[in-house]
Amino acid sequence: MAIWNEVTDRELYRLVEADEDKTWAERSLELSALLGVAVTADSARNRYQRIIGQIEADNAVPPQPTWGVTIPPVPDGDFVGFTMAFFDIETDGLSAWGHQMTVASIVDNFGRLTFADKFQFEQSNIFDDRGLVVWLRDELEKYDITVGWYSTQFDLPFINAKLLEYGERPIRDHMHLDPIYKARGGRYGIKVGSSKLKNVSKFFGLEEKPEVAWMTFKLAAVGDPDALAEVTERNQADVRILRQIFHHLKPMVRTLHR
Repeated sequence: MAIWNEVTDRELYRLVEADEDKTWAERSLELSALLGVAVTADSARNRYQRIIGQIEADNAVPPQPTWGVTIPPVPDGDFVGFTMAFFDIETDGLSAWGHQMTVASIVDNFGRLTFADKFQFEQSNIFDDRGLVVWLRDELEKYDITVGWYSTQFDLPFINAKLLEYGERPIRDHMHLDPIYKARGGRYGIKVGSSKLKNVSKFFGLEEKPEVAWMTFKLAAVGDPDALAEVTERNQADVRILRQIFHHLKPMVRTLHR
């Protein structure tokens, strides 16, 4: 016959808790007399240890996951989503060889604008755009995700080429989206005709992209104030339009790549 059950466990626990100074031999004799069944000291002791183990397990706090870092609580009202930079650059040529970046602009999730031109930084000569490209790299790296129109084919390669030209490190690997490919058809895209920014903007009835003569870009690159103002205005309009277009195209986004 099995000795141990809920009733005998309760009696054993009561005996031990009533007098902790008794030996297990004394307890086993009392329990044997109470139950009418011979109980050895070893059997009583081992059973009591199992009872205590079960009680501790029942009362234990479930273990919390540890991730190797301390994550502080987020204060009420703080933004905890991905931060995004919609960016664009203006240059006086289509390649980094012999050409410079003149203006760069960033607008974030909330529409806040940041911009700079190469003349705001120390220059060794009028063509020196080192300060601007380093500034842009550092600004973009503040965000979780960057978004640029045709950026994988032009903006990012141009920026990295200029950085390497100056002996600077390229932009760190990060999540990036080039929404031009969402406007070129395919299973996860739309077919609107031309995928130029101004045409996609017209399709959605958004802000009209300013037209700037090619010579104006050249003049801006050498510091002509009127040309620089016109190119800067166009650059800022481009990032505003890009942000608006993204709002329309984001239902088509399935993945983000590093």
